[in-house]
Amino acid sequence: MKHFFSPLIVLLSFFVMSCNHDDGQAFPVQLDGVWEQRVYVDSVDFWVVNSFEFKANLTYQFRTTVRKTASGEDLGFRYVHDDSYTWDGINFIYFPNIVNWIDTRGKAFYVQKQELLLGTIDYQYAPEASLTFIEKRTKMIYQQKCPRDFVGCLNTSAPIEYVRVNSMILRSKSLFIIMISNSYQADRKQK
Repeated sequence: MKHFFSPLIVLLSFFVMSCNHDDGQAFPVQLDGVWEQRVYVDSVDFWVVNSFEFKANLTYQFRTTVRKTASGEDLGFRYVHDDSYTWDGINFIYFPNIVNWIDTRGKAFYVQKQELLLGTIDYQYAPEASLTFIEKRTKMIYQQKCPRDFVGCLNTSAPIEYVRVNSMILRSKSLFIIMISNSYQADRKQK
């Protein structure tokens, strides 16, 4: 039985990996993981990082943090909101209304999260963006959409490129492969 079990697990792992072939063009079934846009601000010698953290329950957190280096520790916050969204494979419709932001009248470039001011946003329309995934889903292009008849949206913003910094799916695949590898090695040692 042991001799049958190990090859079966190895075969199953190849099947799972081949079913998840990534052509770089298809959209993910569900948004997941943390995506960052990092911008160096030379006037203050800090990196400003805008992050989307998508969660499995169709919620997300958007935050703007400040770092000394592009991939270093967050020193503090400038903006945070948690909310829900809908996703149809291309269109990302989100519903932020309760937000926390830095008091721009102050001298601080960033503050601790608990020092952010609480506020609300009253949208005249449901905010929407198109999300495109490239380079084997390691990059996400965020393009804000605006209703044609809405005066405030005559000039849509430029697309923003975010890079994936972690993924629940990638971590799950890695753990699965490690478990199979450990099982196979333990089986070989018993022989």
